[in-house]
Amino acid sequence: MAITICDDLIKKDSATESLDPYFIKGVYFSNTKQYRQAIEQFDDCIRKDWKFADAYLEKGIILFEQKNLDEALQTFKIASTISPKNADAFYWQGRCYEVIGKKEEAMDNYIRAYALDRSLTEAKEHIDKLQKEKR
Repeated sequence: MAITICDDLIKKDSATESLDPYFIKGVYFSNTKQYRQAIEQFDDCIRKDWKFADAYLEKGIILFEQKNLDEALQTFKIASTISPKNADAFYWQGRCYEVIGKKEEAMDNYIRAYALDRSLTEAKEHIDKLQKEKR
């Protein structure tokens, strides 16, 4: 049903400026593990508005889940450049760095994420974990 509604909204958007239907379709496809279609929708969002950080984040998460860490990391870096106060962009960079074994870079990104958003407890948990591993 969500796809049908979004497709109807896209058809009615004569100026082709609306991002929401593409983003919602991307989230739907991501949640249903139809990753190729999801990335296509997020890429459509990015083509329409290159400053739409949420599309980069969602795309990056898919790439991370697919173990495409280099591309995921680059996608999260773009998100953090576009939106330097977006804690999630730094948190996910930390996740990428941690998986590839770059613990210091991971720690730096987790610290930055947590400093930007104290409610991001996942970042704090990763900070604590990496500090324990250092000892």
